[in-house]
Amino acid sequence: MNTHLNLDTAITAYTLADLAKYSSMPVQMMSHECHAMVDGSLLPLFHSPGRVDAYLIGVCTAGEAVVSINMQEYTLKPGTLFTLAPGHLFQIHEMEQARAHMLNVSSSFFARIHVDTKQLMPLSVLVGKPCLPIDAENQSIFADCIRALSRELNFTQTAFTNDLIASMISTTIYKVGDIIHRGLHLAPQVGAPGNRAEDYFKQFIDLLAIYFIRERTVSFYADKLNITPKYLTTLIKRVSGRSVSEWIDSYVIVEAKMMLKFSDRSIQEIASELNFANQSFFGSYFRRNTGMSPSQYRAKN
Repeated sequence: MNTHLNLDTAITAYTLADLAKYSSMPVQMMSHECHAMVDGSLLPLFHSPGRVDAYLIGVCTAGEAVVSINMQEYTLKPGTLFTLAPGHLFQIHEMEQARAHMLNVSSSFFARIHVDTKQLMPLSVLVGKPCLPIDAENQSIFADCIRALSRELNFTQTAFTNDLIASMISTTIYKVGDIIHRGLHLAPQVGAPGNRAEDYFKQFIDLLAIYFIRERTVSFYADKLNITPKYLTTLIKRVSGRSVSEWIDSYVIVEAKMMLKFSDRSIQEIASELNFANQSFFGSYFRRNTGMSPSQYRAKN
């Protein structure tokens, strides 16, 4: 285990192997790269804030839990679909016998799975709406997917296992995309321009997760994607309804809030860690995006 950005140990980064080691969840796993949990207790490690280098998709099956995902609070009840992306901050504040079906896939394994993101929902749904109530029929379908994965992971591995598991995960992800489309009444994305925009959006979010600490200009991300800043701005706005700058600011502010709330570092140290020229620039930026100064936010929290 290690800490993100060398923060205090209150913020811990976990691997899937860590989760299996430190929990008593009824988990089936493959090479620490894929977990399928059938009606198990929510992750006990996250009573303190942490991150997992994995994608997590789950549906609450019983009880209730109050959680934070990237500093935003949500209540998980039976029938709540919830998602978590690598690096996102997660914490359980309250839990009343909450249980869930869950699929956890490491970032490295997910990268080897064939999932055509251009055919999925606008990816901003998963980034901006990590919790969504779904109906009983879709809960049952998701449960069937997790049970099938769980059974397959229990079998002795063969030469076909990796490809078989990857195929089953792809099917589950497509089904989740279908559920979100229907649950939010989204119109299907038709035609090359829309698909291209969604593909660029995914690449932009992947880059943003890596570089947002030190790179906050539209031109940097446009250069990485080999397109013009104006074109990037148009595509991202079309898919997500938010500008490139708004996405960058949201990532920086979440990180700043986390550091102010959970670390003992001074505001000057946090400003330096977040690559601001000085404390004054950081204070102005934080106030502009939150309506309060860093010291006010820290005192309030």
